[in-house]
Amino acid sequence: MTLGVNHITLAVSDLMRSLRFYVDVIGCGQVAIWERGSYLRAGDMWLCLSLDALVTSGVRDYTHVAFPSMRPA
Repeated sequence: MTLGVNHITLAVSDLMRSLRFYVDVIGCGQVAIWERGSYLRAGDMWLCLSLDALVTSGVRDYTHVAFPSMRPA
């Protein structure tokens, strides 16, 4: 049984533009920022923005959803 979402990582082509959107429009709290990414908080969930120049090309990206560990039955 899944207990919820631990974090979501989104591949973005413009880190600062995406960061402004998720903080100013969506209302996430900024936790950390570095050259190629940023951690945000959305309630109890973590959101990671990961800079990926290929995201607009459709070749590949690092977007994923991670679920926390399941409780033993």
